[in-house]
Parts: sequence; C-alpha cells; structure tokens
Amino acid sequence: MAGSFALAVGFSTATLVAQGWQRLAATEHPLPPTSVSMQYDFARERTICLGREQLEFITRQTMHEWTGDRWLQRTPSFVPAPGPMAFDEARLQVVVLNGWNIYGFDGIAWQSIPSTAPIGWWGTPLPAPEAAAFDVLRGVLVASGYQGQTFELHNGVWYAMGAPAAYVRQLATEPATGLVVGYVPDTGAMWRWNGVQWLPTTPAATPPPRRGAQLLRDLVNGNVLLVGGQDLGNPPGLVRADIWAWNGFNWNPQAPMPGGRSDHGAAMHGNTLVVFGGSAVPLGGPTTPTTWIRTGGTFAVLHETSTSALLAHDSQRGRTVAIVDGNRTWEFDGYRWVDTGVPFPGIARQMGYHGTTAQCVVLDAAGATWLWSGVAWQLATTVGPPPRYGGDMAYDPLRDQTVLFGGGGMVSMNDTWLWNGVAWSPANPTTAPGGLAWPTLAWDPVSGQVLASVSYLSSSLYGALWAWDGTNWSPQGSLPQGDARLEVEPSGVRVLVTGTTHHTQQAAGAPWVYGSHPDPDRPIYGHLVYDTVRSAVVWHDFEMTRTWVRTSLPATTTAFGSGCATGTVPQLAVPTRPEIGTTLALELHRGIGGNLWLPLAATATQTTPLTPACHSYLAQPLVLGLAQTGGSGFGTFALSLPPTPALRGVSIYVQGLQLAANGALFGFADLTGALELRLGD
Repeated sequence: MAGSFALAVGFSTATLVAQGWQRLAATEHPLPPTSVSMQYDFARERTICLGREQLEFITRQTMHEWTGDRWLQRTPSFVPAPGPMAFDEARLQVVVLNGWNIYGFDGIAWQSIPSTAPIGWWGTPLPAPEAAAFDVLRGVLVASGYQGQTFELHNGVWYAMGAPAAYVRQLATEPATGLVVGYVPDTGAMWRWNGVQWLPTTPAATPPPRRGAQLLRDLVNGNVLLVGGQDLGNPPGLVRADIWAWNGFNWNPQAPMPGGRSDHGAAMHGNTLVVFGGSAVPLGGPTTPTTWIRTGGTFAVLHETSTSALLAHDSQRGRTVAIVDGNRTWEFDGYRWVDTGVPFPGIARQMGYHGTTAQCVVLDAAGATWLWSGVAWQLATTVGPPPRYGGDMAYDPLRDQTVLFGGGGMVSMNDTWLWNGVAWSPANPTTAPGGLAWPTLAWDPVSGQVLASVSYLSSSLYGALWAWDGTNWSPQGSLPQGDARLEVEPSGVRVLVTGTTHHTQQAAGAPWVYGSHPDPDRPIYGHLVYDTVRSAVVWHDFEMTRTWVRTSLPATTTAFGSGCATGTVPQLAVPTRPEIGTTLALELHRGIGGNLWLPLAATATQTTPLTPACHSYLAQPLVLGLAQTGGSGFGTFALSLPPTPALRGVSIYVQGLQLAANGALFGFADLTGALELRLGD
C-alpha cells in the first residue's frame, strides 16, 4: 500500500527575510486533552485520535493520526468531539458518536451519517451512549449507555434492544466470533451480545473491577484487550497499569504498561498497542500527552512533555540543546527533537553557550558548572556564580565571553558573571539594571552588545531594555510589553515574544511592530533561539510540546485541475504541510480497491489534454514509484523532503495515475487532479 521516494535536488541558497510564524510539522503530537478517544482505521492503516483541549477560556476539538511511527495533526474543516468510536466495516470508515449524531471519516473529511435517535417513553431522545462497536457477524453498529441499555443502528434508525443483566459500559468486537462483547466495570464480568440478548461468559479468572479502562479489538492476535483503568472504591483506588487479553474463553494477564493510566486512549495499530493521554492519579488528575507504544512485549515512550526546560543553541553543531525537567538532555536539529539518552548529572538551573569552545554551559543547583559538546556532560568547575534560578546567559562573540546576569534565590540577583571557556569571573559593573529574577539575554550583532529584557519584577524595572558593552550596563529605553523573551537576528531585527503578543523592531530606536503570538491557541511563555540550521528565529514553548519558526516561506499545499475516471474520480491529498526535513504521505482516496497506482511529480506545470476529459498538469512528469491501494481504495506513498534550507520556496507538482480497466484515460487508467507542494517551514 505504500512506497517511498527521496527528493534530492540542488538549489541555490536564497536570503530569508522572516515575517511570520509557522508551526513545525515535524514536532507535532497531541497536547494533553481533557478527554480523548481513539480507534484504528483498518482501511487506511491509521489510528485516529480525537481530543478536547481546554485552552485558557477556549475549548476546541483536535484530531491527530498515528501513522505507525509518528503523530500527524489533521485539520479538516470540522472535527467532532471525542466520543464512542468504532470501525464501521460496512462503510469502511471510522465513526464517532457525538450524542446520537454519527460522523464518519473518509480520510479527507468528517461527514454526518443520517440517523434517528431512540425516543424514551417521555417523548425525548434517550441520553447519549457511552460505548460503541461494530458487530461484524451481523453487520450492525451497536451502542450501550443509558442504564445499561443496548442499541442497534438499522437503516439509519437507532433501536433500543433492551438492558443486559449488568451495566455494560465498554464494547469491543470479538475477533473469534465477530460479535460484540461488553465489559461491566462494577464486577469485571464480560458479556457477549448475540443480537437478541446479552449472554454471560464464564472465564476461569476475571480482572479486578475498574472504571476508565479501554476495551479494544486486537485482530492480529485474536484477542480483546482490557487496558488500564482505575480501581473502584470510595475513595477511588489504584490507577492500574495492567493489561488483560480475552481470547473468547478466558482472560490472560499480559506485561503491564510503564505506568498506570485511566480515561486514556488506546488502540491496536496492526500488531502495535498505542496508548495516549489519560491520568496517572485517582479522581481524574492532570492529563498527560505521553504516548506509549508496545510492539511485541516491550513498551517504548514516544514523547513525554516536560514541566520545565532550559535551552541554548549550539551554533557550530547546528543543534538547540535542552535540559528537560532538570536532568534530561534533548537536542533539536532544526527539524525535530531527539532525546539523547544522556542524563544531566545534577539539577540544571542556568544554561548558555560558549562559541569558541562550542560547548553548552550549565550551572546546576549546587553552583557547579558543566559543559556539553554533544556527547557527554563534563564537570568544569565548582567555583563560580552563587546558585540561582531564573537568570539567563548570552554569548558575546566580540569578547569571547558568555555573560550571565540575574536570577533568583533568597533575593533577586543583580550580579554579572563572565565565562571565558575555562573559568568564571565576576564583572563588577558600576551600573546595572537591578535585581532581576527572570531576565532574557540576547546578542545584538549590530550594536555589538548583549541586550537584557527585563521581566517579571517590580513596576520600576518591568518592561525595560538594557545593554552590556563588556564593562557596564546601560538603559536602552522600554519594551512594548514586559514579561518578554527577546532574540536578535543576524540582520539586527529584534524579535520579542510575550505571553500573548509578538513584536519586531527593525533597528535600535525604530518603532516596535506588533504581530500575532506564534501560538495563538496556547499563549504561554517559551524560549527563543536563532536557529543556524533554519536561519530563522525559532520559538519552543516551556512544555516542549510545540515549536514554531519565524519565516516568510511557509509550506503550503494547493489543489488545482480536475481528475477523470469512468467511475468515482480518485483524489490525491497530502494530510500535512510539505515542510523541509519531513516525510510526506501522498494519499490516494476514493480509488479502486486492491489496485495499482503511480504518483507522478514535476518541478513545473504544463496543461496537456490527453483525452477530452483527462488532462496532465505536469511538465515532464517523473514516476516516483509504484503503490497499491487497500481494499477500501485508499493508498499512500512516502515522499521524503531533505532537511535542506535551500529548498525553501521551491514548488513540486504531483498528480496520481490509477490503473483501471476501461479507465477514462485510453481505457487503462484514471487520473486525479494535481497538487502544488510549496516546500517551506
């Protein structure tokens, strides 16, 4: 169903003039949702994750897809709320219930499926269902919920089928029979639905009763899995990490998850168990964006959000180095974050960079200085600045010094220290801004000074800008807003990001120009660095969940032209932005099931009528490879875009050709419309 192609084209380097912010697709993954639901799409071999996020005073629905190796954020025009999900094998679509409204996803958009809600004796629709599954043997969608009531969907009408002997609250399709089975949280019992009544099962052992667990179909191994949950009790008890497999007759315990999860999402992606979100503490505590994947019997942590992070950019290696949660070392290569697996030896408090030695400089909580060159942490000295938190560092290349200023301890600090690559020395300036708990330092190549933006302190200093000339600090006026993070581009453009706004200043003394916040949906503080790989200012939020780049060349996808077919016209789509350094999925939708198709590409367009109805839109097209659709007519092809900054602004044009008997093109093929993939950030 999939092929691959690596783009290797040389282009001349162009000057980048940054103008706006673009979120980097390579770092996308779901944020901690207040609720989540997941379901594997057997037709497209993707796991769909729906979430509800509470951002400040805004609630929004989100959609991500797990492809087997990464999360992709999908942004269709409409995203339903999380709810009971199932794979409808009649429609070959994942469906979700929002109340009694049903929505199906065809790979491109969520579409409403007409249905009539069941009506209670009082003449109004019954309360919404809590679980859903597809009865493969009988070909109907089954739901359960209100007081244990069971419902079936027949010809667009929900029918109440009666109540089981116990309150079934989770449903799954049983691989062994194709029937729906239901789990009773209060007792831990498993029941089987035959279309008329619920029948009890009699396993030799039963998992401990729990709520907030996930019941899901493991078609590859022929099981139904019960994953996690929270022990019943008053007060609620343990959040469980256990996994149980139901083979149709008995429950069998499996290796547990790395930690307990309740009210999480879980799905079997082929032979891989994917677990996302949920809470690790009783009573529905804070949710987590951690993704666990289990292939075979071993779990791996895909991503774990930090609660805090320190950052510095290594300009010689082209890496932004982060210490996450005090002791985890990550690196960002301009395109994606990677956990190095090398722990920081202590608790990191301050972080900077020294250019000549090409080392990141870190002060720990005890006042010791550590150096990172990309391989290991080395202790440099225990003599230097007093321990602190909330200060900042910037490298002064004119004087070959890393400048440390400010920070907090028992009191806010007003001291300035200089690191020469070997040792610290106090600067002892005659003038200084005053005690600063959370300054931001940045090198200004135009003035040849280190700038300090003053934030998070008294009104007399709040919003001030100071400059360090190697000997003294001097005031430079005020910023448009305090609580700011400052970075300066090599051209001298000053970039300022606050908790809610973004400003730029073309030159010292020029007016500040207002711009939107890089992350309008989640306006929290973050870190700014000038990324030498991307040649742009990059913003990382404090939780390391999102990364944005300030750029004038965003990646875009534009559809043009029309396809042709004797039957349903196939459609070519790209679910993510064509960002350099990523792998795109060229998706063929609405094709012929189990059929071959060819993705075509070119660097220029040319409309050529092949038949009266079929047109080629590519000039001298190149066949990227050969791919095949699945039974639903969906197919993918991997297109790798190299991490080459010179590719910014380059356009690639793609079109799909589907082999088809009696096709519209000369009787052997059908064509899709075309897409322009403008490579960028």
